[in-house]
Amino acid sequence: MTDPLDAAERLARRVRDALTAAGLPVVDPGPDEEPASGGAQVRVDTWNRHFFGLAPEVVVTWWTGPQLRADMVAAVMRKDLEHPSVRRSGGTHEAMCAALLAVLTSAGFTAREHDNDMAPFNVRVLAGPADG
Repeated sequence: MTDPLDAAERLARRVRDALTAAGLPVVDPGPDEEPASGGAQVRVDTWNRHFFGLAPEVVVTWWTGPQLRADMVAAVMRKDLEHPSVRRSGGTHEAMCAALLAVLTSAGFTAREHDNDMAPFNVRVLAGPADG
């Protein structure tokens, strides 16, 4: 029997490879859990496994560049939700969620918008393309 965590790690590698092949930057957050540049972060999320006994899932998150992130966070901290950086960040995440879904679907993956209301633009990858 295949270990669910191993299977999720293999799927995550295939997702990274597919995004890279499509020309999208794939980033690793590093020790601060925030990447130094913008791009797609592919990770295996085990939160549901620990708390609800569910299988780990592969999640893709789009990170905007560090300057837009900093500007948006500063605006939100000031409660300036009309600031252009807030609109731009939201628009970018919405567009990139659709783009990630299109790229992954065209590569044969089964993916959908994640149902996590705390991260509404994340993409959940359910399965990879058949080998061959």
